[in-house]
Amino acid sequence: MKYVFFFLLCFSLASAQKRFDLPDLIKNNGHYFEGEKGKKQSIKVSFTSVSLSAGISSLYDVEASLQIGEATHKITGTVNYNQTETARVNDESIQIYSAVLNIENQGVFKGSLALKLMPKLFNVIVFEGVLQKDKKKVAMHFDNSNQIMKNLESLK
Repeated sequence: MKYVFFFLLCFSLASAQKRFDLPDLIKNNGHYFEGEKGKKQSIKVSFTSVSLSAGISSLYDVEASLQIGEATHKITGTVNYNQTETARVNDESIQIYSAVLNIENQGVFKGSLALKLMPKLFNVIVFEGVLQKDKKKVAMHFDNSNQIMKNLESLK
């Protein structure tokens, strides 16, 4: 009996991982993503709009805001499913997307969005790439690890 229960649990987790709503994940339940621009500047990113682009089922238009210190910058851009990179990872719970984000007065972020799909409470979302303005390039990343830690703390 316990083997049947274990099988059903594994099956339900596996099927739950395959069904997810990308816009809801990127919006992060209204919470911001934290990260760094370069090695010195802390940033916060909040996505306000994520919608399917007209005519392409794997392309999403996004709008967000970026906070660096006291300054806030508007973000517009796209997130597109990257089938090749996802296949290279060889893990069905990981999805890779290409991200191009135009950040007002800061430049263009080009990089990837990686999703590690686990039970809904613990999905890991990581944006990583390069912010380019003119010919200057700066590494930039942001993720939802702060929200995961808060969720873990609440379980104590």
